[in-house]
Amino acid sequence: MPKIASIIKQRGVSLVEIIVTLAIVSILLSIATPSFTALMREIRVSMLAHEVQRGLMLARSEAIKRNDLVRMEAIDGDWTNGWMIQAGETIISTHRLDATKSLSITSKSTDGGTYFGYAGSGRSRTKASAYSAQSGHIRIAIEDTNRHVVINFIGRTRICKIINPDNDTCVSTAN
Repeated sequence: MPKIASIIKQRGVSLVEIIVTLAIVSILLSIATPSFTALMREIRVSMLAHEVQRGLMLARSEAIKRNDLVRMEAIDGDWTNGWMIQAGETIISTHRLDATKSLSITSKSTDGGTYFGYAGSGRSRTKASAYSAQSGHIRIAIEDTNRHVVINFIGRTRICKIINPDNDTCVSTAN
């Protein structure tokens, strides 16, 4: 009569196999983590750039709708706090940011203000005059990852990526 134990095959893994598998998984994770962190930073900067662009498009459409000057301004003069869209003293929209230490948002415009305005025609204008055109950009950066939201004299916006952070000109269009 055959023994039952010899017929049944043992199933499972040995301790050595588990340790080797865990070592391989930990090596793969240590290789992937920096790439994942960089990817998350790219996504966050891109999302913030699109939020800024949506704010500018809202300000432009409100200016056309009201046929009056509407501006998007940095809250308390600092873009990292967020921004508000207002027509005169009427606040249309407020977008507050929960900024981290590594987040940097700066603007550069033709008149040096921390705002971008639109006239009733939809063209970009300074706060002082509905006849003075305004252009510039808002730079969003986390560490070495950055995007510019560029506003031209006509009032249109686009998002671009800067390859050299020391140079403020757009090199390529970004998503």
